[in-house]
Amino acid sequence: MKGAFLYGPKDIRIEEVEKPSIRSGEVLVKVKAAGICGTDIHYYLEGKTAVFVPKHPFILGHEFSGVIEESNVESFMPGDRVVIEPQIPCFKCYYCRRGKYNLCTNLKFIGTAATFPHINGGFAEYCKVPAETLHRIPEGVMFEEAALAEPLSVAIHACRRVSISPGARALILGAGPIGLFTLIVSRLNGVVEPLIVDNVERRLNWAKEFGGYPINFSEQDVFREVEKATGGDGVDVVFEASGSPAAVATALKCVRKGGCIVLIGNLPNEEIPSRLLNIVIKELDVKGIMRYANTFDAALRLIYKKLFPANEIITHTFSLDEIHEAFEVAVKGLALKAIIKP
Repeated sequence: MKGAFLYGPKDIRIEEVEKPSIRSGEVLVKVKAAGICGTDIHYYLEGKTAVFVPKHPFILGHEFSGVIEESNVESFMPGDRVVIEPQIPCFKCYYCRRGKYNLCTNLKFIGTAATFPHINGGFAEYCKVPAETLHRIPEGVMFEEAALAEPLSVAIHACRRVSISPGARALILGAGPIGLFTLIVSRLNGVVEPLIVDNVERRLNWAKEFGGYPINFSEQDVFREVEKATGGDGVDVVFEASGSPAAVATALKCVRKGGCIVLIGNLPNEEIPSRLLNIVIKELDVKGIMRYANTFDAALRLIYKKLFPANEIITHTFSLDEIHEAFEVAVKGLALKAIIKP
C-alpha cells in the first residue's frame, strides 16, 4: 500500500509498505477521505507540534473515514462505512470511568506523535484501528463529509462547555476551520450573529457566509466593535480559537461581567501576559477544552441533517500523490478544508 510518511519539516514521502495486519479487536480500513488539520500543518512546517516531537517517521492524518476491508470483531463487518474517532482511551482510569475519556491518563492518538511508538494515521491507502474508535456513517453522508466529524466535534465540545441561552451574544477569536465550525454550532445553539475576528479577508468572507459578523483586527478596533454590537455590555461568551496569547487579553476585555471564556486554541507553552484580575472583578468562568468526548454521534447527526454545511466547508480535494500540493494550499490559507482521497 501507499502511505505518506513524515520525516521532518516539509519532508513527506510517499512510500510503498506492507498493508497493516490486524489483531484481535482491530479492523483494517480502506481510507476514502482524510482531512488536513491545523495540527497536521504544524507537523508539516515544523516537523513537530507543541511538545510532541516525532521520534520516527510516521503517517499523519486523524480526520478520516473509509470502508472496512478486514475485521476481527463481530460488531463491524467488511464493507461497513465508518469514520474514525482517533482517540484511543484505556477505559479504566479515573477520567475514563467518568466519561471524560479525552482526559485519559493513558490516552493514545492516531496520526500524531503524541504516542510512542507513533500510531499511523489516515494519509494512506489503509489504516488499522481498534474497533472502539469506529462510528457508522449514516446513509446518504459522503466519506468526505464524514471526515469532518472529527474537527466538528471540537466545536460541539466547546459549545457544550458553556451554557448558551437563546439570543446570547458570542465573540469568536480566529476564523480558521475550528473558529468557523464553532460559529456554525454556536448559532445552532441560539447565539445571534456571532462576532468573529481574524485578519484574513478570505476567512472573514467565509464567516459572513455562515452567518457571522466579521471583524478585521488589522483594520478595526475589536473592543469598540464589540461595544457597538452589544450596547456596551460585552459578549456573553468568548471562544478563543486562534491559539494567540494576545487573543486571551482581548477575550478578558470583551466578555461581559459574569460571562465565560472558552479556550480552544493550542496556546504556546509559556506564560501569557494578561490582566487576570479581570477574571475576579468580572466574576468570569474560564474553561479549557481538550479535543472532545462523546460528540461524534452529534457531529454525524448535524452532517446527516444538513445543519452543518459540509459541502461548502470542503473547498479542495487531492489524491495521496498530491499531498505536498495539498499541504501548500492549506498552509497558504487557500482552503477552508482540504481533503486527501487516497
